[in-house]
Amino acid sequence: MSLQFNDTTNYKGIVQLYERELSYEQGTISGDTTKLKQLTADVNIAFDDYMARAQKASGNWKADDLNHTDYAIVLLDIVQGTKQYAFTTDEADSSLIADIYRVYLKNNTTDGFRMLTPYTIENETEVSTFTNGLNAQGVPTMYAKQKNSILLDLAPNFTLSNALMLYVSREPMYFAYTDTTKKAGVHPFTQEYLYIKPAYDYARRNNLAVLSTLSVELQKCEAKIDDLYSHRDKDQVKRLRIAVENTR
Repeated sequence: MSLQFNDTTNYKGIVQLYERELSYEQGTISGDTTKLKQLTADVNIAFDDYMARAQKASGNWKADDLNHTDYAIVLLDIVQGTKQYAFTTDEADSSLIADIYRVYLKNNTTDGFRMLTPYTIENETEVSTFTNGLNAQGVPTMYAKQKNSILLDLAPNFTLSNALMLYVSREPMYFAYTDTTKKAGVHPFTQEYLYIKPAYDYARRNNLAVLSTLSVELQKCEAKIDDLYSHRDKDQVKRLRIAVENTR
């Protein structure tokens, strides 16, 4: 079931289900602004944990909060002679970027994007075009990740708008304590995690008797996230691989 954040009418919101897990009377959290703010912070921390788990479990169909208003893609302008391009947030929602999956480049307005090869500077054994300090110009073919930036192997010999395309993962669209009908843009069958995890953390911090019960429920939630996100690519044909045994 897809859960709204705070439902004081039908008591089916994340806030109300959290209250129920800890045997609070309805309104204990939703009727207290300070407690509601505290719970909202805990739910958002749980949201981070959820997304990290879902992204790890997902295959080619990467997990993302569906409430984002644009795709998990960052476009950057290429400037002639510039090898390094910094980024912090996505373009539409200013959500922090957590990781990069692929980097693509185009060097003119007629041809499409082509994928660049990732390179790890820390593991290089000899001076390369990444580190020779000469900034040789050309059409880049490789990239390296450094903090919140992309370093190209060659300084581009051209300038072009939106020529560097990054496929990324990013933080979710967090809840505000004033939210009511807003829902998390994640798999609807797994959203109990967003109240079970905060309830578990509260019980752990306060040594409540319900901790062991919540621990079991939390493990069930985690297993469900792992299972559902690892089996989302059902439209892809599974290929059998023949194992070759060396009998020599």
